Amino acid sequence: MASITEIERELLRLSPSERARIALAAWESLARDPDAASDPELDPHGLDLAQARNTDLDSGTNPLDVEEFRRRTGGE
Repeated sequence: MASITEIERELLRLSPSERARIALAAWESLARDPDAASDPELDPHGLDLAQARNTDLDSGTNPLDVEEFRRRTGGE
């Protein structure tokens, strides 16, 4: 099995639409996983913010831009 580093490297070689497809699938799998919120590796505030951003994007109202999302969640 490939390591997470190898998977990430391969993922970043994909086209933007392919990366978006995988990101959406990963997000949906987290949303369906009741253990995800209790995982100390995950940031619950970041997940809440991501869900709010997703809702805003779906409705077309006041979406949070990527830079602000990263600032609020401590991302790079």
